[in-house]
Amino acid sequence: MNERVRKMLGFLGLVEDDYSDYPAMERPYYDDEPQTEPVRSRDARPRSVTPPYQNVPPAPAPAPAPTPRTSSVSVLNSGPVVPRPRPVPAPPGGLRGMTPMAEVEILRPVTFDECQAIADNLRNGRASVVVLTEAPAEVRRRLLDFTSGCVYAFLAKIETLEKGRVYLTYPASVRVSPEVRAALKASNYRSVE
Repeated sequence: MNERVRKMLGFLGLVEDDYSDYPAMERPYYDDEPQTEPVRSRDARPRSVTPPYQNVPPAPAPAPAPTPRTSSVSVLNSGPVVPRPRPVPAPPGGLRGMTPMAEVEILRPVTFDECQAIADNLRNGRASVVVLTEAPAEVRRRLLDFTSGCVYAFLAKIETLEKGRVYLTYPASVRVSPEVRAALKASNYRSVE
């Protein structure tokens, strides 16, 4: 019985088991020292050897093929794709002159789907007045968050014209003149004329 208990304890791993007790099993062979692979240095890399009289310069790498441009599709509204105007680059030397009244667009978004016009104006270098008086409170907050994100992404500027209701956004390369601001306020942000 002592032998049976010892085998059971060996099976459970509580005592060392002697493999010679099991005739069907072969004893595993373990080497005392592990074999290490020889370490090759950087200089020991195999190199192609060419005679000195056959020095041939390597061929230049081929230029990658240009990828065709595709039109972008808006995720916000599922209407037809409308070509967008290209951005107007700022002239060399920094700021453009004062913005005429015709270059300020008044936007009155009511739903969040209308927020793409804000980003398009900033990308195209145009100033815009965002009037949020007609939007519900939840949409107003989301529109203001989106506008703030666009202003940050395009390195633009935002000014509050009426707290919580009317905002002026414009690219950093554009200055909005005081006359335009006064005309906007006088028209109650309805027109710029």
